[in-house]
Amino acid sequence: MTDPGFKLDPLGDAKTVPRTLVTDRGMLEALITAERGRVRPALQVVGGADFGTLYAFPEDRVMAVVGRSETCEFPLNDPSVSRRHARFTMNADDGELRVFVEDLGSTNGTQVSNVAVREPVALKDGDKVWIGDVEMRFKLMDSDDIRFQSGMQKEMEAAQRDALTGLYSRRYITDRLPGLVQGHGRNRVALSIALLDIDRFKRVNDTFGHVQGDGVLYAVAEAVRSCIRGADIAVRYGGEEFCVILPGAPQRVAQRIGERIRVAVRERDFSASLEPGYTVTVSVGVATIGRDETIPEWIERADRALYAAKSGGRDQVRLAMAPLESNAATRDRIPPDPELQAEYELRHEGDPKKPK
Repeated sequence: MTDPGFKLDPLGDAKTVPRTLVTDRGMLEALITAERGRVRPALQVVGGADFGTLYAFPEDRVMAVVGRSETCEFPLNDPSVSRRHARFTMNADDGELRVFVEDLGSTNGTQVSNVAVREPVALKDGDKVWIGDVEMRFKLMDSDDIRFQSGMQKEMEAAQRDALTGLYSRRYITDRLPGLVQGHGRNRVALSIALLDIDRFKRVNDTFGHVQGDGVLYAVAEAVRSCIRGADIAVRYGGEEFCVILPGAPQRVAQRIGERIRVAVRERDFSASLEPGYTVTVSVGVATIGRDETIPEWIERADRALYAAKSGGRDQVRLAMAPLESNAATRDRIPPDPELQAEYELRHEGDPKKPK
């Protein structure tokens, strides 16, 4: 038994967990285990880019940290969220399971029902919790509720995934990107995009067949995954085109990431699947969103930069020019060859905003 005047922390940090009447660790764990048989605490995002995401407390933990870091039990990819933003701790008081939240010195603070968290606060079922700009709802859920909500979340996630590459599909751009853009705009944090296109991909399909072409698409997706940061979002944008959304990355950082991807693809060995010495390359266009720029305008600038990379000889990274410049991509464009021009016209057929 511990000193009655000592704040018990089941994980060993005595300074941060509220006082509990249960001072025996084994008894505390038994109470939490028994209570979990009836309900489990959970947090659900009800506002922001990750709307609908459910975080149920792990079965084997009495503490969970929410933050932007991938090491957090509840990771939130939002610029207003600190790397380790807040801590949720389960505790037993008078034999009843309670959950407390405390802020971990975050930049943008934690609130419960619109009141700033200055010290550990006990949560009630239905409480609204703000982690930076991300609105969450605290819930006590039984196992059936959690299974249902988790199943719905997996279905939503699957609908946003490309079946071949495992990357997000273009639906992610429609469903999630607007919230991400709004969050970065509110917090004045840079947000960039890199558009990638596999060079002469039609030749791969025509020469080696569509099965091998699918293998190239998967290999390029793997190269993209190997080069991006934890918070970055890789999307199969359509056909042989990919995009990477780069939270917190100004244009020059995005350029370096695009260059890493370009080199990784070029150095990949396709001898077994295609033929010895066959090299696959990508062209990349990079743009950082402007303060008053719409998402279509932003993506168009990146697409124009991609077109300039294609026109300039392929296998290169080009930066988009400033949003307000009328010649926003092609100051030094080299006229494309007929094959490239035909490919580009086909890809943008019927698009009234196609760059000239």
